[in-house]
Amino acid sequence: MRKRTAAGIIAATMLLPLSATYSNADEAKLYSIDNAAEKMKKQDYNSQITAGNATDLSQRTQQYQAQFVDELEELQEKNDDYQNINTKLQAEMNAYNNLYNFWLLNESLKVNEQNVELAKDEYQVVLSKRKRGIVSDMEVLQAEIKVNNAIAEVEDSKANLQEMQVMLNQSLKNPILQDLQLQSPKFNLLDPAKYNAKKITEEVLKDHPSLIPFNTMVSTYDDILDDAEDLEVPGEDQYEGQISQAQKDVQEVQEKLDAEKAKPIEQQDPAVIAKLTEELGIAKGLLGAAEAQYSEAKKGRGIAEEDLIDYYIEELDEAKVRLYQHQDRLQLLSYHYETQFNLLKDKTELYEENLEKVQSLYEKTQKTYDQGLITLTDVEEVRLNVQQSRLQLLNTKKEYMVLKEEFRLFKEGYMPTSAGQ
Repeated sequence: MRKRTAAGIIAATMLLPLSATYSNADEAKLYSIDNAAEKMKKQDYNSQITAGNATDLSQRTQQYQAQFVDELEELQEKNDDYQNINTKLQAEMNAYNNLYNFWLLNESLKVNEQNVELAKDEYQVVLSKRKRGIVSDMEVLQAEIKVNNAIAEVEDSKANLQEMQVMLNQSLKNPILQDLQLQSPKFNLLDPAKYNAKKITEEVLKDHPSLIPFNTMVSTYDDILDDAEDLEVPGEDQYEGQISQAQKDVQEVQEKLDAEKAKPIEQQDPAVIAKLTEELGIAKGLLGAAEAQYSEAKKGRGIAEEDLIDYYIEELDEAKVRLYQHQDRLQLLSYHYETQFNLLKDKTELYEENLEKVQSLYEKTQKTYDQGLITLTDVEEVRLNVQQSRLQLLNTKKEYMVLKEEFRLFKEGYMPTSAGQ
């Protein structure tokens, strides 16, 4: 039966599986800030993870850990296997990020070029008005400045696009300055049922690859605890061999001595008896020493069993905390994706509506300017709103498409470094 330390028992009672922790997640509860903070402090997983194991293992005890080498190697293999999986998925995620950024820069350049054309149209209107004496040379200069500002934005966009193209060509092993073209991705919204947080949480808690190292850690330490209750004495075969040989030596000398003493007194050789008696004492001394060494080794094993049980109880409890902590993160990510998909969907619809309205407003503003009721600056303000609305819509669509790829990779085993935190 395992001997649990007080700390181990307390830690074990504080650890609840995720299903128990969130069983009433849909019920509304009212907390004061102080009460909520106190409860969160008590249930914080980080406070249950110590900076180091409280049980110090002596050098003599540490040698017994070699008996767990197979289990610990398997644990390391599982960790390495998942890290390799996540590294590959991270590389794929980075690729999609860069490719969608390239697409966004390309589309943003088109928007900025359209803005230049609109600014030039405004400039032509101002020139026409100047010829008719309606506006001053100052307004013509203002129109020229606005065109130049729009052109400068295009040049910035081209430079950003060129830098991204160089980076992608490098990744694709293309000639560094090769003109790169991508097929325009199709934008479509996911069915909300596909990112339902409750459903996704159930799926990922069941078989997400990132859980394998944590589950393996728990099962490994549990197995080690079982093994720690019945350790092998290092060199046990050697001890038993030495004792067996010493027993044989004692028996052989004893038999010789008994045989000599069994002779008639006149045939006994006192010198032989003295020598055999001395040899018997030495043999028994060696046997006693061998048995004492074996006894001391078994005593050391008993101490090692107690120390290792205490040590791995703490390791097991901490492994469970890390498992539940990771389960929490998977749940948070599931709800993070649902929230982000809904948010970006709503923003896309709002920006599409805004773009329609601001384009209509721009047409009306141009007519109002022709009538001399507003200034060129008023026209520019609305034109820039058109530009900004187009860019906002593009950026939101890009974020949605990137989120779709990240969500897909997440279900395959990817763990993002910051999302949902």
